[in-house]
Amino acid sequence: MLETVLDLSEAQQEQIETLFNQQWQDKQQLREQLQASRNELREARTADIFNETDFRAKAAGQAELKIEMMVAKARLKQQIQALLSTEQREKAAKLGGLLEGRGKGHQGGYRFGS
Repeated sequence: MLETVLDLSEAQQEQIETLFNQQWQDKQQLREQLQASRNELREARTADIFNETDFRAKAAGQAELKIEMMVAKARLKQQIQALLSTEQREKAAKLGGLLEGRGKGHQGGYRFGS
């Protein structure tokens, strides 16, 4: 859909696909770390004796991982925007939320022009 709406060239399509694939691979490690962090938080929350200091440290670590995920998404958007012509960027901005792209496994989303 994205290719048709924005009239992407074959080269743009290939470059964008490469960026999406690279981001998916890069974020895989973050996803695994985030899952481990969730498990640690769950264990800390359900422990017989609650250690607030430990829980706060684990929660802060999880927050950092979430920040890294958001930064990666913003970086991808900027990289894709750089590949588009002025006309394509304007069209994407007008369409806004209609262009929701999903990566492998439907993790996250991408919205052009927002």
